[in-house]
Amino acid sequence: MLTESKAEETIVYNTEPATVAEACLKVLREIGKITEESRQTGTIAGKLSVNIYANPVYINLRISKKGETTELHIQTQRKEGLLTSGGAQKGLSSFLEKLGQEKNLSGASTAGW
Repeated sequence: MLTESKAEETIVYNTEPATVAEACLKVLREIGKITEESRQTGTIAGKLSVNIYANPVYINLRISKKGETTELHIQTQRKEGLLTSGGAQKGLSSFLEKLGQEKNLSGASTAGW
């Protein structure tokens, strides 16, 4: 029986939407594949491979200007098999970890860590 795992996160950056989009595209190219990109709507979609034996994690990114900041909303989902679970959360974690290493976004997040 297949189930579906989902995860989401919203991060606010003190930088321009184009900077956030470029960082997201770079990370997706490194750890997955870009399936759709629309600068007009501020959306990016792709697939992440967190395990070669499991289904891919689908990722949807929405980037929007909010006053002086840029909001990045991330949603992940994966169809889970009998022996897998939490794939969407793992995909989200690996994307966020890689995104956190981007130099042009360093120190730009307003998240309270």
